[in-house]
Amino acid sequence: MFSNELVFFCAFYCLYCGYALLDLGIFSKRSHIVSFKEAAAWSSVCGDVCPGILLYYKIQGRFNPRNR
Repeated sequence: MFSNELVFFCAFYCLYCGYALLDLGIFSKRSHIVSFKEAAAWSSVCGDVCPGILLYYKIQGRFNPRNR
C-alpha cells in the first residue's frame, strides 16, 4: 500500500507544480488586476481536481477508508 500512496502523492505534487508553471509561465505574461470572475474560475478549476481524483479512486475501488 505504501507504494500506491507514494505514487499518488508524487502525481499530486507534479500536478500542483504543473498548475503553478502553467499559471506563472503561460497565463501571467502581462500584469493585470485579477477580477473576481477570473479568480472564481481558476479556483473552481483547481477545486474540481481533488474531487475528480477522489471520484476516480472510488470508481476504481481503490479508496476505502474503513480498510486501513
